[in-house]
Parts: sequence; C-alpha cells; structure tokens
Amino acid sequence: MSFIRNLSIGIKVLIPPAILIAALGISSLLALYGMDRQRTALQSINTFALDRLTVVNRLVALSDRVQSDVFLISVLRFMNLPRSEIDPIQVRLDQGLNGMNVIYGQITTKWVLDPTERSFLERMRGPLDTFRMQAMEAAKIVSFDPFFGVLLVRSTAVSFAEFHNTLMEFKEYQEAQIALARAMSEKDASTIGSAIIAIAILVSLLGIFIAVVISTRLISRPIRNMTDLMRRLAGGECSINVHDLDLRDEIGAMSRAIDVFRQNAVEKARLDMELRESEERYRLLFHYSPAGVFHYDTQLCITDCNERLAFILQSAREKLVGLDMHILKDQRVLPALRQALAGRDGSYEGPYRATTSPADKWISLQTAPLFDREGKVDGGIGMAEDITERKQAEEERLWLERRLQQALKAESLARMAGAIAHHFNNLLGAVMGNLELAMLDFPQGSKSLANLAEAMAASRRAAELGRSMLAYLGQSVGERAPIRFSDICREALPQLTASLPESVRLKVDFPEDGPIIRADAVQIRQIMTNLVMNAGESTGSGAGEVVMTVQVVPAADIRAAKFNPPEWEPNDDHYLCLSVSDSGAGMDQQTLEKVFDPFFSTKFTGRGLGLAVVLGNVKAHEGAVTVESTRGRGSVFRVFLPVLLQEVQLPGKTEPDDTAAPKEQGLVTRRR
Repeated sequence: MSFIRNLSIGIKVLIPPAILIAALGISSLLALYGMDRQRTALQSINTFALDRLTVVNRLVALSDRVQSDVFLISVLRFMNLPRSEIDPIQVRLDQGLNGMNVIYGQITTKWVLDPTERSFLERMRGPLDTFRMQAMEAAKIVSFDPFFGVLLVRSTAVSFAEFHNTLMEFKEYQEAQIALARAMSEKDASTIGSAIIAIAILVSLLGIFIAVVISTRLISRPIRNMTDLMRRLAGGECSINVHDLDLRDEIGAMSRAIDVFRQNAVEKARLDMELRESEERYRLLFHYSPAGVFHYDTQLCITDCNERLAFILQSAREKLVGLDMHILKDQRVLPALRQALAGRDGSYEGPYRATTSPADKWISLQTAPLFDREGKVDGGIGMAEDITERKQAEEERLWLERRLQQALKAESLARMAGAIAHHFNNLLGAVMGNLELAMLDFPQGSKSLANLAEAMAASRRAAELGRSMLAYLGQSVGERAPIRFSDICREALPQLTASLPESVRLKVDFPEDGPIIRADAVQIRQIMTNLVMNAGESTGSGAGEVVMTVQVVPAADIRAAKFNPPEWEPNDDHYLCLSVSDSGAGMDQQTLEKVFDPFFSTKFTGRGLGLAVVLGNVKAHEGAVTVESTRGRGSVFRVFLPVLLQEVQLPGKTEPDDTAAPKEQGLVTRRR
C-alpha cells in the first residue's frame, strides 16, 4: 500500500479504471473459461457417447451381419452353389465372429463400467459364446449336410436373439446414460454459467470497490484534506496538523507545500504580532519620547512629529506637520537634515530660532536616513533635544570653575597681598612717624615743612590704599557687633545722596526697624556707598535712576543664584538682601566675569577697587554678592548677609513715639 501511495497522482488516477478493466477482463476470462469448460465437457460427453454408441452399434451391426452370413451360407449350401461363392462369406463370418469377441473384450476391458453395465455384459456373455459356437458349428456342418446344417442355423436364432436383446438393452442403457450425462452436463454448464456470472459480478464489484477505495484514500480524501487545510489556513488558523508529508508523490509535495505555507503563516503571524508590538513600542516611543521626534520626506517636508517636538519649539503639532523646512528661519540645521537624505547620519548642536513660534533654544539634533524596501532613501528621521538648560548648566559650571580657579588664585594672591599690605602699613607707620617728628623740627611756613606735609599726605593715601586691599582680601580689622540695618541706611542716606551726580535720582525702600545683623558699621556703609556710587556712575552723563531696597528673604529663594564668592552657600534660614539697581548701560558677559577683580574698571578715572572692596567686606561678613546685567537694560547688585534678629512691625503694634524715625521710602534728589 505504501508503494501505491508513493506513486505519481497521474498513475493513481489510472489505477481505478485499470482495476475496473482488470475486473472486467477477469470476468471475461472467467466467462470464456467457463464456456470453454462447458464446451469441453459437452465435447467430452459427446465424444464419449459417440465412441460408446459407435462400438455398440458396430457390435449390433456385426452381430446382425454374422447372423445373416450364417443363414446365407446355409442357403447357399442348400442350393449347392459352388465353393468359390461360399468361401468369401465363410471368411467374413469368421471375421465377424472374431470381431464380436474383440469388441466385447474391448468393452469389458477398456470401458469404465458401472454395475448395471457389468450386469448387462455378464448376461450378454453366455448368449454371445453360445451363438458363436453354434454359428461356427453350423457353418462347418452345413458344408457336409445342408439339411442338418440348416437346422443348426435355425437353432442359433435363439442364442442370437437372447444376445441381441441383451445387446439392445445395453445400447438403450448407454443411450439413457448418455442422455443423463448430457442433461447433467447441461445442468453443470448452467450452474457453471451462473457461477461465472456471479463471480464476474463479484469481481466487477470488487474492482469497483477497490477503485473507489483507492480513489478515496489515495486521491479524493487527501485532496479534500488539503482543501480543508487550505481553507483553515486562509481563515487564519495556524494550529493545524499536516499529514502525508513523507509521501513522494504530488499529494506529498502538496502536503509539504501546505506545511511550508503553514509554517510561513505561523511565522507571518509571529512576525505580524512582533510587528504590531514593535509598532506599538515605536508609537509609544515616538509619542512619549523625551526627545522631539519627526519624520520628513525627500523634499524636506515634515510628514509626522510628536508632541514633544511641538513642546520644545513652543508650537503646535498641526503647524509643524507639513512644514517645508526649506523656509526655516534658522538654516543652520539644514546640512544635518540633508546628510540623512544622502544616506548618512547627521548631527547639529547649537542655538536654534524656531519658525512657527518665537522660541529661541539650544538644541541637539540627530538625523538618520529612512530606506524603502529596495534600499533607496525614502526620507529621514530626526531627534531634537532641548539642551538649553544643559547649556546653561554647563555655562554655570564653567563660570563656577573659572570663579573657583580665580578664587584659588585670589586666595594665594590674598595671602601674599595681605602679607605685603601688612608690611606696607608697618613701613608706612614708621615713615609717617618719622615724618611727624621731622615736621616738629621745622618752623611754620618753611619750604621743607611744606614738603614734609605733602609727603605725609601721600603716606596717608598709601595707608588708605593698603586698608582697601585688606578690605578686598577680607582681612580688614573692624569691630563687629549687632546693628540695626535700617539705622545704618538712615545714617548713610545723606552721604549716598551726595555721592551721586545731580541728574541721577536715588530711590530707597527699607524697613523702619531692623533687620539686625552682626557687622562692622563702617564696612557696611562702605558697601552701600561703593554700590550706589558704582550704580550712579554707570548711568553716564544723562538722567538716570538708582534704586536701593532692603528686605529679608528665605534661603530657598536664593539657592539658584550665581554667588560671589562661588563657593558660598546659604546655610541660615533667612538673609538680609541689599539690592542696588540702576538704569544704566549694563554690562556684557566678559565684563561681568571681571567686575569684582581688583584694579579692573571700565571708567578712565576709576581705581577699580570699589566693587572689589564690596566683595571683600561681604566675604568678611560671611555673605555673598550676586550681579545681573543686560546690555542696555542696567544692572542689579544684591548683597546677602546673615540675619541675627528680624523685627517686623505687625498689625496692631503700638505706634512709635515722636522720637522714632519714620520708615524711609521714596525718592531722594540731591539739592545744592
């Protein structure tokens, strides 16, 4: 069966008709064989019957002739005819008698006899022998005595009649047996014909059954199974079992092909699931990426973008999708975009001005090509990241590093400068002491006394310069005590007003009582004076305004500021904030980095020690200074000092007496 299953389907298709033809052939052969057997049987019966009837008829004829010859011889002898006419008849008689004996012997020895036939032959034997003997004796006696011979001849009639009657009965029995054999043969032939027809029908039915079974099992059923499998595969069902994979015919080839389709369908389903998962992951990454992602075609037109890109550019996604990037305001990103269309990765990092919004950002842009199925560039993908805060943090870090380096250098220089200043002051003390002693030796009005007075004035200025250097270095000597900052402001107000040009107005805002700090009052006045003077000088020759405010701020509000010195950190809960702002020309970044350096000044007549002394005094009081300035918009200096005690007048507080100073708030204009 396995051999048949492995045959080609073209051969399998021929098997059922071949089986039917074979069945019909076998049926035909069986019919022919039966008919031949029937014909052979009939021929055998006919031949057998003919042979037996021929022998019996010969025996009958021969016996009749012998009987006739016996009578003929007796008649011829009685008529006394010549011997020449009687001898031939005598010879024929002898031959006839021998022939009868021979035929009888053949029947008894060569025939297959049944008991009835043997009975007939045994009954026939006696009359036959008697007839032969009587005939032979009659033939001999009639030659010598015709009359007696005739009597003998007549006596043979009795034995001959008995023999002849028995022979005729035997013949009739043979004819009856032949008729019976023929009838049985015809019956057998009919039975054989019916059997042959039945066998032919059975063989045909068996052939049809085998053809149907082979057609069903080897052709139609596998084809139905494959059709069902293909239908289930087309319906998306992949969990199917494919049979007949080991067959080497077309069915096996189709089964293996369907199994390949199944495997491909399973693989395709798996790939589709992975693709859907990948698309979902990509969608999530695309829409929820922390970076702005966008797609663009070969014409530099944005085809899609996420909300993050719109957020970075402070625009709307609807404005960005479809935007032709040839018309971007900032063309610095185009080379990176075109690199992706050339099949290479591109990048850009730097400032960017948005086209659909007023956003001005620092961005980091990475681009990569997108390919179609043929491997051709189909567009590009870009990822934009807002690095403005990072750039600001880097700038702040660089600024802090520079300030730290400057602080380290300043610290080493401070130690050296402090030592020099102390030695310088000591030497100046000796010089000034000797100058005073020398001045006592000269009378009033002498030229030498005038020269010594000039030398003494120069020594005092040199001593003041040394004290300024020590103040910048935070090594100035002063008595620190708890002071009320509002009192210091009120006392310094006339001096501050006098230090400003006539065209500059001073606006002050400080509380009437407090806050209290531990400080040297002289150095605090010097801080305010130097800041106000610097603000007034920055306004130039035109009209301007200087605003000085005093307030208490929590430490959390000042932690993000850029401090001077850079290593300072607000460790207390609250700090006094002295703010001095002006409406002057402002400063650029390069000037801001050097504004607290000693001997640095943007004015032709300045010594460059005012803000340096401010920073030194603030450091000496464990505080810090910040500065904010924009070119053309003025500057703001803020001094932060630790607060010892804050006294705030609450609602319902007892009004101060007449001697208490009112809260200073308003504009103060210098009058001369």
